[in-house]
Amino acid sequence: MIDRAALEEVAGRLLEAMQAPSGVSLILHLHGGARYTVQGFEEFHAPYCVLRVYPADDELKDEVPRDASGAGIFDRLVLPYQAISYVTITAREPESRSTIGFHTKPITT
Repeated sequence: MIDRAALEEVAGRLLEAMQAPSGVSLILHLHGGARYTVQGFEEFHAPYCVLRVYPADDELKDEVPRDASGAGIFDRLVLPYQAISYVTITAREPESRSTIGFHTKPITT
């Protein structure tokens, strides 16, 4: 089972170890079949986490909205760990998306 430690500690360590010039991507695969490419972690809590994600594969044709300064506005996903089937960490950039932007020290409450 994917739990808080798997995302907060193990995935973070693997992302750092796999740094590549083209970037590293983390893809969450959910039990229901949905798939999300993660831009970064916002918060970790005991039963769930909050993630910045790119639009789902079937939404918005991969267009990320922009704020007034031109910075991307990412969707937020509040996700119970039990919904995660497995995680893929790859140095290949899926569907021309940009490098992942994880915080070095995740926000916890």
